[in-house]
Parts: sequence; C-alpha cells; structure tokens
Amino acid sequence: MTLLAAAVVCVSGPGSAETLSEPVTVSTPGSTFSPVPDTAKDARTEGIRLYQKQHYAEALPYLLDSEARKDPLVQTALGNLYSMGLGVPADPVKALDWYRKAAVQNNAVAQLYTAYSYEKGLGTARNDREALNWYNK
Repeated sequence: MTLLAAAVVCVSGPGSAETLSEPVTVSTPGSTFSPVPDTAKDARTEGIRLYQKQHYAEALPYLLDSEARKDPLVQTALGNLYSMGLGVPADPVKALDWYRKAAVQNNAVAQLYTAYSYEKGLGTARNDREALNWYNK
C-alpha cells in the first residue's frame, strides 16, 4: 500500500513536536493503492462545484475537460452557460449542441431544454415536430 501524507507531526520526546513540510510516502509491498486522484472525475466534480457556486468562468475549463464533458450533467451545465451567456458569450447554437448531447443520454432537464430550443427556434430553425418529440421523452 502507498500512502501520501501532506503533513506529518513527529514527536521526538515529551512536549516536543515537529511538522514535516515535505510529503511522506509509506509503502507496503504488493499493494495497488494509488494516492493519485482520477483527474476526469475531479474535473467534473470541481467544475460542477464551481458552477453551483456561480463561478462560471472558473468552472468552464473543468467542465470542458475531455473526460468530464462526456457526463450529461456537465453537458447540461455547459448548455446553460452558453444559453444564458454565463462566463462565456451567449451562443444558442452551442447551447443546443450541449443540451442535445445530454438529452440523448436521457438527462430529463436537457431533454426539456432541447425541446424548448426547437419550439422557440433557439440555436436552430423552429421545428414543432422535433420539439414535441423531445417533450414526449
């Protein structure tokens, strides 16, 4: 097992303590533990966290991470950013593209926004039949 500690307090005697500033690695033979986080999951988590705190411009690079942007919740958030111009210039074409990506993965909110975009002609030509199709999903 391999563990990484950011700070370790060493006690060398009664009443004395010392904090090590360097990371310490502890290994056990035959272990597959890795202290390295899953960067795609971390990008998704951080992006959604920043988005929820309304730090849209800060969230954008995390949400656009190559793996994170495959997630339907991230795709819906990106659609919202482009739809309302939150941290980016408003772009209804990009908004609909992100909503559609999430909608085909059965994200109900994205399906609703995709339907609304077709109904109102936002980012595409108005298409009542396509709107109804998405509303009925």
